[in-house]
Formats: sequence, C-alpha cells, structure tokens
Amino acid sequence: SEIAAPSRATYHGVLSLAGTSEDAVRFDVALDVDLGSDAPVPITLFPIDVALGSVTVDGDDAPIRVIDGHFAAIVAGHGRHAVHASIEIPIDVSTGLPSADIAIPEVPVSRFEIELPEGKDLRVSPTVAVSHQASGARTGHATTLAVFHVPLTDRVHLEWPEALPDAAGASEPGEVEVRASATLVHVLRAEEGLLRGRVHASWDVAHGATSRFELSVPPGVDVSTVNVV
Repeated sequence: SEIAAPSRATYHGVLSLAGTSEDAVRFDVALDVDLGSDAPVPITLFPIDVALGSVTVDGDDAPIRVIDGHFAAIVAGHGRHAVHASIEIPIDVSTGLPSADIAIPEVPVSRFEIELPEGKDLRVSPTVAVSHQASGARTGHATTLAVFHVPLTDRVHLEWPEALPDAAGASEPGEVEVRASATLVHVLRAEEGLLRGRVHASWDVAHGATSRFELSVPPGVDVSTVNVV
C-alpha cells in the first residue's frame, strides 16, 4: 500500500488565557498532501490525547481512523489534497509561565502563526527565529502575530513570558528592539552595624541582542566587586 505524509503544514494558533482549567491554545492546521495513485491512504495527524475538532479533506468531512495511537485522515485520489484540522492544546502553568507541548506530524516545512495576547511574548523550543507581524484580518482589531518555522520535528514546546513594555518613543532607524527578563537572587548576611549582601543576576533575552545591561543600586550601598560569567 502507498505511504504518504504531508509535505507542508501551517498552524494558526490563538491563546485563550483566563486563569482557569479551560485555558488552551487552539490551532487551525492546514496540511498539503500529494498522492501518486487513486487508492485511499491514511495520513497521520495527531496523537489521540489531542483534542481534535473538525477534519476535512478538500473541504469535505474526512473519514478518521486511529492508527498506532494517532488520528489519521483518509485521503484518496491522485494529485494534491488539502487537509484541514482544528485542535486544542491545554495550557500548563505549573512552571510559572503559561506553556504548551504540541505533538505534530513530522513535515519538511512547518510554519506557525500565533496570535499574542496583550502583554505576552513567545518563546519556542526547538530554538528558532521568531518574527512579530501586525495583523487584524481574523479578529477585526489590531493584533500581533508571532511567526516562525520549525525544523523537521515531532514536538514543539511553547512558552508565553511577559512582554516588556515598549521603550518611550519610536526607535531610531537601524536600532533593534531588545526584550529580556531578569532573575535576581539576594544573599544577605548581617554583621555588627553592617549588612553584607551578594546579588546574582541573570538575564534571558527573548528578542534581539545586547552586550550591556544596567543595574540601579540604592543610595548608601557600596559595591565592592562585579563579576561577569
């Protein structure tokens, strides 16, 4: 029997965050499939633990089978076909950041477009370049799309950290916006008439690049040493 798999995939995702157990990211998925014969072929989609909505082939409801723990759409007919599916992935907040693990078909070209809620950015694993584009075609109001491509993989991990507020005023031509978050750990030791402390600071750059960070020290504090690792 013929074996076929999608050659291209596009994922358009919308994050729904309300601080409840119903928080999820919902994807509309488009897959391109080319068949070399007229015989019906199962096209592997997503694991059976994924909440699967509608599945269509060339605009018509598709027969769905379960094969080796995955949903599969039955596609028939020589030539190119368009498979569309909708899925819902629950959001995990146990690590502090909203995140989601998505098991996907291994496809040579996979493009993601994810609408970002106000005040959120996006972090992707495997690490890829993420561009931000203004869009409002689907929602009727201005929104930001995070757009990226992933390599040939069967799993993508997404996290939504807080976005840093934009700097006041527009950036000068040629300037690159930097978005980063910092973690500070204070180790304090009280001595007679003196409080000594050591501060460990680490930065996570989510967008752009920089070679300098600024730290503000309260008045009256003496800095003895600064070490950069």
